[in-house]
Amino acid sequence: MKITINNQKELELFAKKIAKKIKPGDFFLLDGDLGAGKTTFVAAIMKTFKTDDVVCSPSFTIINRYSSKFSVYHIDLYRISSDNELYDMDMDNYFNKKEAVFFIEWAERMGQLKPENRLELRFSYSEDNGSFDKRELEIIAIGSSYERFLK
Repeated sequence: MKITINNQKELELFAKKIAKKIKPGDFFLLDGDLGAGKTTFVAAIMKTFKTDDVVCSPSFTIINRYSSKFSVYHIDLYRISSDNELYDMDMDNYFNKKEAVFFIEWAERMGQLKPENRLELRFSYSEDNGSFDKRELEIIAIGSSYERFLK
């Protein structure tokens, strides 16, 4: 499924719809160029969850944990170059936390650790150069339990 997001407000409305369907154990794999909206999407989700935490890119920390009605792990794999690095960081143990929700930026770098069931969101700049804010978003549900996000 592909949708167009025309501005920040539409992204927040989309995030609100997604947030209503999130449950512990969900994995969201976010891909797209720098500045395409991955972190902004996570911030919009957390705004919906009414957290007091400041949501920012985990590019340097790699993992940010936010508190809400359940634990949320926001992970950025931009600086990761191999599966071995993920295992060295004990990332596979993070992913076994069934009570948490995961938002993973640059998810194409997960390699063998990519979960079998997940929602993939691929952000890209719109071909319409008239609006800087406009983004295209491809949404792919992998696993029947993630089809709820496509409705």
